Amino acid sequence: MISVSSTRRRLLLGAAGVGLTLLVVYLAFGGAAPARLEAVEPADGTSVVASPTRVSLRFNTAPHPRVMHLTVVGPAGEKVSSGDPVLNDNLISVPVSASRPGPYQVGYHVELDDGTPVAGIATFTVGQGAPTTAGPVEAAGAAHEHHLERDTSTLVLVLIDLVLVAGLVSVLLRRPRVR
Repeated sequence: MISVSSTRRRLLLGAAGVGLTLLVVYLAFGGAAPARLEAVEPADGTSVVASPTRVSLRFNTAPHPRVMHLTVVGPAGEKVSSGDPVLNDNLISVPVSASRPGPYQVGYHVELDDGTPVAGIATFTVGQGAPTTAGPVEAAGAAHEHHLERDTSTLVLVLIDLVLVAGLVSVLLRRPRVR
């Protein structure tokens, strides 16, 4: 005859196995990756001879923003962006009139549908004879982004945690009960 405690132990271990399997399947195949900011155009830190007519945020996939703010400020601190930001495929852009030479700052804040904030400040310089510098390829403010990633190291750590929890449950179930 099978005792109640061994039946309970089998049920708990079976449930843990099913839960582990579902977690592995979700982490490996579940959901699309979140939209990520790839670049700001003109690129952060660059100098351009011709004034840009638009400033854009380029994402790796089409974002679905709940909130979009994109403002460009000129050398004298005046706002040079006009109108609301426009979403077109994987670009969010706003028209600018950056006619004066000097440094410009691009401030942006986008809140995606999943609540992920993407925010930062990028700079570019407009000027005749301004030295062209190679700006970073990454998006400005990328260090401030926080995303839950489904990468290999996260999967390995979750699996180690699950094995440890299953071992702890097994030890607790094997302890003799005092009655």
